[in-house]
Amino acid sequence: ILVGGPQTGYFSPQVLLELSLEGGGIAARGAAVPGTPYVVLGHAPSFAFTATAGGSDLADVRIERLCTPAGAAPNSGTLYRGDCRPILRRVDRWIAGAQTVTRTIERTVHGPVVGRATVSGVPVVVAVERSSFMQEVRSGGAFALVNTDAPNTPALFQAAMARSNSTLNWLFVNHTDTAYFHSGRYPVRAPGVDPDFPSWGTGEWEWQGFLPASQQPFDQNPSRGFMTSWNNKPAPGWRAADRNWSYGPLYRSQMLDVGLDRALAAGPVSVAGAVDAMANAATVDFRGQELLPWALKLTKGDRQTKTAVRLLAAWLASGAHRRDRDGDGAYDDEAAVALMDAWYPRMVHAAFDRTLGERKQSAALYASIPVRFDDAPGAVGSAYQEGYYGYLHRALRQALGRKVRGRFTVLRCADGTRTGCGRALRKSLRAAVAELTTTFASADPTQWHFDARAEDIEFTAGGALPPVRMPWQNRPTFQQVVQIR
Repeated sequence: ILVGGPQTGYFSPQVLLELSLEGGGIAARGAAVPGTPYVVLGHAPSFAFTATAGGSDLADVRIERLCTPAGAAPNSGTLYRGDCRPILRRVDRWIAGAQTVTRTIERTVHGPVVGRATVSGVPVVVAVERSSFMQEVRSGGAFALVNTDAPNTPALFQAAMARSNSTLNWLFVNHTDTAYFHSGRYPVRAPGVDPDFPSWGTGEWEWQGFLPASQQPFDQNPSRGFMTSWNNKPAPGWRAADRNWSYGPLYRSQMLDVGLDRALAAGPVSVAGAVDAMANAATVDFRGQELLPWALKLTKGDRQTKTAVRLLAAWLASGAHRRDRDGDGAYDDEAAVALMDAWYPRMVHAAFDRTLGERKQSAALYASIPVRFDDAPGAVGSAYQEGYYGYLHRALRQALGRKVRGRFTVLRCADGTRTGCGRALRKSLRAAVAELTTTFASADPTQWHFDARAEDIEFTAGGALPPVRMPWQNRPTFQQVVQIR
């Protein structure tokens, strides 16, 4: 059973087209990008396939030394392998709304110029080298194969998708197997180059080839009985891209895991059961599912927040959902949702201000960490992909004395003790309750409300189409459900 649901944003009309292709050795049905000749998410007669964005590191920043090509304007070239190579320039114009936008686009031997800077006072240009740049069309061979019924085993599917140079998580099922492959054209850096930092583009630090498919993440038929992929880390030990700070002990794919583990514990899972697990995960508040169990252990026993703790505990027991099943514009557990939203940022500060907060001689360190506290539900649909969730999870468990893999040695919850962390969290929960009490002029949670429509997904409309909205769900753009017998 494959339940596949990549998210490509919400547009009206949509950017994906559902179609069926039959003939000339092709037999595939699913979603295609308009203007392309192949199904990119779908199924052939004996197997099905889908993908999510991989987000792995296919690119490096290059610092280019400026030079002057013969007969050209000063500093209109970059130094590469001892030669002065001209910077390619073109002027692009396009329409944005009612305005015409004009921009000069520049490209060095490595790729597009994204900025200018100085090194020791000397001007340089900053370019991005991406392994798939100007090579995208070569991925077509992968889709030409999967639109036939040929790559119908995990090994054959891996070989087919190894032709894709884009960083993607591919899921595969046939009538006996499930498989996963992480595609992409991953560069092997020169000795001495740290992929987290820029390198010179003068020619001495060029890529030393590309990682073979056999060394890219692949798995089949896991003992747990299922695979999930929701932009999460591809495999243990696989390096995150330099701009990705969201991998850790928690990731939103665990919302799928919880439902599937529960379903499998009850016996064989039907197609409907697999869909239910996905649909259930779509409305879960990830902070509620993963952080509340530990936070409530640390806050219980406080008379001032007894009602709030009971409210949150009941919400957690029911699945910690943000959903409006009767369509009245209010979440079913709106008081708990409102309280969770009010408490969460205070929870972060209560836990980490001691280490990351403002000091007498320095500003808060929060601004130095390139990840936001929360990836909250809203107009784009996708939520809980990045945030302080993993940091909090580890710190709270450490304070409770649990065995924690990769224990923090500096970052702690308050003073790092159960007593100190609990005291800080209880204070933050009281502040959240006080805020709602003031906002709604009542300490009674039945008077605390939440406007679910404020989190509606908003479609980007094209042409003269009217705006479209739908209730928030952490769900895909195109979804297919396939059972291969």
